Amino acid sequence: MNNDLRCKGCRYNTFKTKGGNGKICNGITMTKHDRCPEWVINEYLSSSTKVWFSMNDVVLSNKVWEVK
Repeated sequence: MNNDLRCKGCRYNTFKTKGGNGKICNGITMTKHDRCPEWVINEYLSSSTKVWFSMNDVVLSNKVWEVK
């Protein structure tokens, strides 16, 4: 399970019942390399018009606001 605080609320680390995609990402890349996995970054770049990005932008774009 991904316990990295930067990943809290990420749609790839949030159960579907809470509005996420389910527990897909294990957080190893964030813990070891301080970044999201390549597939998350590629998805961010393909859905955004931004050419330059920071990891904070990627992390914030994947946040899920809890469904009540």
